[in-house]
Formats: sequence, C-alpha cells, structure tokens
Amino acid sequence: MSSLPPYWPTGPQNALPCNSTLIALVQSAVGLATNEISTQQAVAAGSCRWTGTDASIVKEAKHVWERANSYGYAPSTVWALCAVTIFGLSSLFHLYQLVKSRRWSYAVVLVGGGLQMAGWVERYYASQDITVGYVNQLALLTVAPTFFSAAIYSLFSMTAAAQDPRLLPLMNPRGHPGCRWHGQAQLTALLRSQALAAIASDPLLFKTGCHTMLAGIVLQFVTTLAFLAVFGVYFRRLAREYPERHVTRLQSGTGVVFRGTLAMGALMIIRGCFRTAELAEGLWGKVSQTQLAVILLDCVPMILVILLLNATHPLYTVNPLVGRSKPWSSWADGEAMRLGVMSRSDSAEKLRT
Repeated sequence: MSSLPPYWPTGPQNALPCNSTLIALVQSAVGLATNEISTQQAVAAGSCRWTGTDASIVKEAKHVWERANSYGYAPSTVWALCAVTIFGLSSLFHLYQLVKSRRWSYAVVLVGGGLQMAGWVERYYASQDITVGYVNQLALLTVAPTFFSAAIYSLFSMTAAAQDPRLLPLMNPRGHPGCRWHGQAQLTALLRSQALAAIASDPLLFKTGCHTMLAGIVLQFVTTLAFLAVFGVYFRRLAREYPERHVTRLQSGTGVVFRGTLAMGALMIIRGCFRTAELAEGLWGKVSQTQLAVILLDCVPMILVILLLNATHPLYTVNPLVGRSKPWSSWADGEAMRLGVMSRSDSAEKLRT
C-alpha cells in the first residue's frame, strides 16, 4: 500500500529532472485508475510535480501522483488539524466529566477520542508526505467509533437502570449484560479485522484483511440497528407506563438521553453506510478516494457523536436521577422528578412490587 521504493520522489531534493521521457510517462498515465498506474509512471509523476517547468505538465503530474498513492488525493492539512483539535478538546472535557461523575465505563470515550486524534495526526503527516500513514489511519479511524458505540450503550443501560429496568425487552432487569455484549462483539470483530489489515505485507493478505474489515463494519451496522430497536421499545414502554413524566421531552434529563441517542444512532448509521460502501467497492474505488466523502460521511459524524456524548454525559443526565451530583442549573429548583426521572429507590420499589 504505502510502502514505496527508495527512489520514490518525496520532494525536490530527490526528484528526477522532468525530461521528455518522464513527461511521456506522465501523459500515458492520465486517466488511469490507481491500480493501473505503474511504478515508473508514478515516479515520473512525482518527479515532474516537483521539477517540471510547464504548468500544464505539472498539473497533470500532480493529478497522476495523487492517484498513484494509496489515498488517491492529497490529504487536507487544514482539516486534519481541525479534526485533531476538536477531538482533543472534546476528549479533555470528557476527562473532566469522567472524574466529576465517576462513571468509569465512560472511559471508552477517551479511548475512541484518542484513536480519532491519532488517525487524523497520521493524515496530517500524509498531507506533508503522501507516502506515509495510509494503513495506520485506516485502522485507527475504523476502530475508533466502536468505543463511541460502547459509550452510547452504556448511557442507555445506566438510564434504564436508574428508572424502570423492568421495561427492557429481551434483557435482564438491569440491562447491562446485553449492552456490554453488543460492545464486546463489535470490538472483537473490528480489532481482529484491523489486525489482519495492519499486518498485511502482500496484496492477498491485505485483501483478506479488508474483507474481514467489511464483515466487522456490517456487524457494527446491524448491531446499531438492533440497539436502536431495543432503545425505541424501551422508551415507548416508559412513556406509556409514566405518561405524566413526559420522558421524551427535551426539557427532561431522559428526553436529552432519548433525543441525543437517536441522533448519535443516526450518525453511526451514516458512517456505517459510508464505510460499508467504501470497503465493498474496494480501497482504490471512487468512494474511498474521494476526500470530501471521508470528511462529510466519517469525520463530521464522529465529531458530532463525541460532542453529543459530552452533552448527554451521565454527569448531567443520569447522576441527577440517583443523587450522585447536582443537576443542571435548570434543575436548581429541586424539581428533578417533574422532568421525567425516577430515583434508584423508586426503581427498586417498582421491582419489589
């Protein structure tokens, strides 16, 4: 993939002079797909990009050179820095929320945020030297959302356990084991697939890794749909059981969890559709080699998810239900119960009856 011969030009200092032979190689490569461009054509394009004097030849060489590398484009420096900054700031806030709330299961968000940062750091380095980091960023950015999914499941299970866990369909009363199984299944499948892809040293093994990755992504996609079905059934039952509490209204803690989880689930589905299409088509297909698609259908949804995990954090939505911390300022009047919540003691009483 991104392993290149030592004579591959990475800058003016090691580029060959753009003579008529190299120009002919560049022009013969224009319009070819990535896997059709030969090493000689790629070297010629890389050299003429740096040493060419004719503007049209330099433009053609740049196009061929971008197609010849694993990305199929020149990664954006600005967007990589923006992504690293946003994921970094959100992760720092998550660290504060984690310590403040003592909801340690939410540490998975820090892992996911760290992996996202590492993946976009790799893409930043690739924007400076396009020959590096392709496999690393692919592995990091594919695995990272799994940890966000685990946090979403954890949020739901904590919310259900703090209210009326009897209403959970097809799960034990507290709901945790089922949610944990979802996260473990996704994580196992994706980590195994990434291991295959990352260690690949020949085209056949890499292709096998990519197929396994596709299976992992599809599993994550199906699991997300199954989770949203369980989530929807639970909240429908909760709203019917306690209509006076208006548990789906945005003004309530449970309403924030309800709407936030639906939004995060939709974003996960968008990202899953993109990665499924990308891997089904192949890593040298049009989808994977369109930078705008990577930004709009993967990076932006994951930025929104990690920010929504900040906004729906148990510190604000779950802890007030069980008296672990002070509720939001909007709850300062001490009327948390009117916002559609149930204390742990109330929930236990329901279970006894």
